[in-house]
Amino acid sequence: MLWLILLLPVVAVLMVLATQVDDWSRDLTTNRAHTAPGAKQEPWQTHGATLEAIAEAAAELARRDAKWRLADEKPLPDDSPLPPLLNGPPSATHHFVRTTGLMRYQDDIWLLVTDQGDGTLRFDAESRSRVGKGDLGQNPRNLAELERLLLQTLDQ
Repeated sequence: MLWLILLLPVVAVLMVLATQVDDWSRDLTTNRAHTAPGAKQEPWQTHGATLEAIAEAAAELARRDAKWRLADEKPLPDDSPLPPLLNGPPSATHHFVRTTGLMRYQDDIWLLVTDQGDGTLRFDAESRSRVGKGDLGQNPRNLAELERLLLQTLDQ
Protein backbone atom coordinates (compact mmCIF):
# COMPACT_ATOMS: atom_id res chain seq x y z
CA MET A 1 0.00 0.00 0.00
CA LEU A 2 2.86 2.37 0.78
CA TRP A 3 4.31 1.96 -2.72
CA LEU A 4 0.96 3.04 -4.17
CA ILE A 5 0.97 6.22 -2.08
CA LEU A 6 4.52 6.99 -3.26
CA LEU A 7 3.66 6.20 -6.87
CA LEU A 8 0.68 8.57 -7.11
CA PRO A 9 2.69 11.85 -7.06
CA VAL A 10 5.07 10.46 -9.70
CA VAL A 11 2.16 9.53 -11.96
CA ALA A 12 0.58 12.96 -11.40
CA VAL A 13 3.81 14.73 -12.41
CA LEU A 14 4.15 12.55 -15.52
CA MET A 15 0.56 13.29 -16.52
CA VAL A 16 1.13 17.05 -16.20
CA LEU A 17 4.34 16.71 -18.20
CA ALA A 18 2.54 14.78 -20.94
CA THR A 19 -0.01 17.58 -21.33
CA GLN A 20 2.76 20.17 -21.78
CA VAL A 21 4.70 18.44 -24.55
CA ASP A 22 3.32 19.23 -28.02
CA ASP A 23 6.01 17.61 -30.15
CA TRP A 24 7.82 14.69 -28.51
CA SER A 25 10.47 14.57 -31.25
CA ARG A 26 11.43 18.22 -30.60
CA ASP A 27 10.52 19.21 -27.05
CA LEU A 28 12.83 16.81 -25.19
CA THR A 29 15.95 17.64 -27.22
CA THR A 30 15.64 21.29 -28.27
CA ASN A 31 15.79 24.36 -26.04
CA ARG A 32 15.14 27.11 -28.57
CA ALA A 33 12.57 28.16 -31.15
CA HIS A 34 12.29 30.88 -33.77
CA THR A 35 9.88 32.15 -36.36
CA ALA A 36 10.61 31.41 -40.01
CA PRO A 37 8.67 31.60 -43.27
CA GLY A 38 6.97 28.27 -43.93
CA ALA A 39 7.67 27.01 -40.39
CA LYS A 40 5.14 26.08 -37.72
CA GLN A 41 5.56 29.57 -36.27
CA GLU A 42 5.81 32.11 -39.04
CA PRO A 43 6.80 35.76 -38.65
CA TRP A 44 3.73 37.93 -38.13
CA GLN A 45 2.86 41.37 -39.44
CA THR A 46 0.77 44.35 -38.50
CA HIS A 47 -0.33 47.23 -40.66
CA GLY A 48 -0.50 50.83 -39.49
CA ALA A 49 1.50 50.50 -36.26
CA THR A 50 4.62 52.58 -35.71
CA LEU A 51 7.92 51.54 -34.19
CA GLU A 52 7.13 53.86 -31.27
CA ALA A 53 3.79 52.12 -30.72
CA ILE A 54 5.55 48.75 -30.73
CA ALA A 55 8.07 49.96 -28.14
CA GLU A 56 5.21 51.24 -25.96
CA ALA A 57 3.30 47.97 -26.39
CA ALA A 58 6.40 45.97 -25.41
CA ALA A 59 6.81 48.08 -22.26
CA GLU A 60 3.11 47.76 -21.45
CA LEU A 61 3.23 43.98 -21.90
CA ALA A 62 6.11 43.81 -19.40
CA ARG A 63 4.24 46.05 -16.94
CA ARG A 64 1.01 44.04 -17.15
CA ASP A 65 2.36 40.49 -17.02
CA ALA A 66 4.79 39.58 -14.23
CA LYS A 67 6.17 36.63 -16.24
CA TRP A 68 7.51 39.00 -18.90
CA ARG A 69 10.29 41.51 -18.29
CA LEU A 70 11.69 43.94 -20.83
CA ALA A 71 15.41 43.45 -20.27
CA ASP A 72 18.51 45.45 -21.03
CA GLU A 73 19.39 44.96 -24.64
CA LYS A 74 21.26 41.70 -25.03
CA PRO A 75 22.60 41.03 -28.51
CA LEU A 76 21.14 38.23 -30.54
CA PRO A 77 23.40 35.17 -30.22
CA ASP A 78 25.94 34.65 -33.00
CA ASP A 79 24.35 31.33 -33.95
CA SER A 80 20.84 32.80 -34.28
CA PRO A 81 19.04 31.68 -37.44
CA LEU A 82 17.15 34.99 -37.72
CA PRO A 83 19.61 37.40 -39.44
CA PRO A 84 19.75 35.46 -42.72
CA LEU A 85 15.92 35.50 -42.81
CA LEU A 86 15.80 39.30 -42.73
CA ASN A 87 16.33 41.72 -45.59
CA GLY A 88 18.97 43.79 -43.78
CA PRO A 89 19.15 44.86 -40.16
CA PRO A 90 15.92 45.13 -38.14
CA SER A 91 14.41 48.56 -37.51
CA ALA A 92 14.08 47.78 -33.78
CA THR A 93 15.02 44.95 -31.41
CA HIS A 94 13.40 44.22 -28.06
CA HIS A 95 14.82 41.71 -25.57
CA PHE A 96 12.48 40.07 -23.08
CA VAL A 97 13.10 37.62 -20.27
CA ARG A 98 10.19 35.33 -19.48
CA THR A 99 10.13 33.43 -16.20
CA THR A 100 8.31 30.10 -16.07
CA GLY A 101 5.79 29.51 -13.33
CA LEU A 102 6.75 26.54 -11.21
CA MET A 103 10.51 26.14 -11.61
CA ARG A 104 11.22 29.86 -12.25
CA TYR A 105 13.44 29.13 -15.28
CA GLN A 106 14.29 32.17 -17.38
CA ASP A 107 14.09 32.22 -21.17
CA ASP A 108 15.52 34.96 -23.40
CA ILE A 109 13.22 36.18 -26.17
CA TRP A 110 14.28 38.57 -28.91
CA LEU A 111 11.72 40.42 -30.98
CA LEU A 112 13.06 41.90 -34.20
CA VAL A 113 10.81 44.46 -35.88
CA THR A 114 11.38 45.36 -39.52
CA ASP A 115 9.64 48.25 -41.26
CA GLN A 116 8.59 46.89 -44.66
CA GLY A 117 8.29 50.44 -46.08
CA ASP A 118 4.60 50.15 -46.97
CA GLY A 119 3.13 50.80 -43.52
CA THR A 120 3.61 47.16 -42.53
CA LEU A 121 5.84 46.00 -39.70
CA ARG A 122 7.18 42.45 -39.74
CA PHE A 123 7.97 40.66 -36.48
CA ASP A 124 10.58 37.91 -36.25
CA ALA A 125 11.29 36.33 -32.88
CA GLU A 126 13.56 33.82 -31.17
CA SER A 127 13.21 32.24 -27.74
CA ARG A 128 15.98 30.33 -25.94
CA SER A 129 16.14 28.56 -22.62
CA ARG A 130 19.10 29.49 -20.46
CA VAL A 131 19.48 25.98 -19.04
CA GLY A 132 18.73 22.45 -20.13
CA LYS A 133 18.75 20.45 -23.33
CA GLY A 134 14.99 20.31 -23.83
CA ASP A 135 12.30 22.88 -23.14
CA LEU A 136 9.16 20.68 -23.07
CA GLY A 137 7.73 23.03 -25.71
CA GLN A 138 8.09 26.20 -23.63
CA ASN A 139 10.01 28.22 -26.26
CA PRO A 140 7.39 27.73 -29.00
CA ARG A 141 4.75 28.64 -26.40
CA ASN A 142 6.77 31.78 -25.55
CA LEU A 143 6.67 32.88 -29.19
CA ALA A 144 2.93 32.23 -29.51
CA GLU A 145 2.25 34.05 -26.23
CA LEU A 146 4.42 37.01 -27.24
CA GLU A 147 2.56 37.38 -30.53
CA ARG A 148 -0.84 37.11 -28.83
CA LEU A 149 -0.01 39.54 -26.01
CA LEU A 150 1.73 42.08 -28.23
CA LEU A 151 -1.05 42.19 -30.81
CA GLN A 152 -3.63 42.32 -28.02
CA THR A 153 -1.78 45.27 -26.43
CA LEU A 154 -1.59 47.08 -29.79
CA ASP A 155 -5.35 46.69 -30.29
CA GLN A 156 -6.22 48.41 -26.99
